[in-house]
Amino acid sequence: MNNPVIDQIFKHRSVRVFDKEFEIPRDHIDLIIKAGQQASTSCSGQMYSIIEIPKENREEIVPLCGDQQFVSEASFFCIICVDLYRLHRLVELAGGENPNWPLAGLEIGIYDAGLLGQNMVLAAQALGYEICFCGS
Repeated sequence: MNNPVIDQIFKHRSVRVFDKEFEIPRDHIDLIIKAGQQASTSCSGQMYSIIEIPKENREEIVPLCGDQQFVSEASFFCIICVDLYRLHRLVELAGGENPNWPLAGLEIGIYDAGLLGQNMVLAAQALGYEICFCGS
């Protein structure tokens, strides 16, 4: 089959060696994040936060990422966190209650964060960048 989206999915490889001097242009990083935010989301919740870690702070993060050295070498590194605070505050301000809180929110947040991350990977690779998820 000749389809650019399917082709991109099958081109995926995890890369763990990066040129320390290479910099992804800021507009490409913003585009990658925006593409991530276009992912499907449960209940339109977007229950995640993206924390970009600048290169000068990466050495502090490496031990938390299983001592994977590529974390400090990558041009762009971010942490995608499940973040239920905004939803919790919205429900609270509306005077509502959710009897399944926080377990249901956590489950939905995990899905949302994963979908965001996968869209970011596809966008980065479509722009020609090599990438690796770092699960910790």
